Amino acid sequence: DTFTLRERDSMAQRRITEAELNNIKALHFEMLAAYTRQDLSAYYRLNSEIHRAINAAAKNPVLTATYNQVNARLQALRFRSNQDGDKWQRAVDEHIAMVQALEARDPAALRQVLMHHLDNKRNVVIDQLRAVRHSIDSTPDTSFLTEGHAP
Repeated sequence: DTFTLRERDSMAQRRITEAELNNIKALHFEMLAAYTRQDLSAYYRLNSEIHRAINAAAKNPVLTATYNQVNARLQALRFRSNQDGDKWQRAVDEHIAMVQALEARDPAALRQVLMHHLDNKRNVVIDQLRAVRHSIDSTPDTSFLTEGHAP
């Protein structure tokens, strides 16, 4: 939820250590390399590590537990969300902005980019769910083929 995200961002900005920031930056550069190779699996693994590291930097176990719970429910859909090149590029650009906001220790900028990032991911997931539903709704009824009688 929005409050949880705002709290996480603010806490991460106030509490992040140089070592944590350097780790996030290193993961970010590795993720960019995976993007350049078009290695979606490595990209997502690194993406998840970055988001976990930002949550860990907030040093708030309740917020981290909430993030982990919500993220676990959406993981399968998130993996498919970057299979469109333009959407993947937008996500990479958003991650670049996240790292810049963390480096600047600017909680308002981090909150803004993360909200934008989440809004975009939400919209992609909703579009995917609609496409699946449309695909199911437009599939012809062939049950008569397995029921042993013609329509």
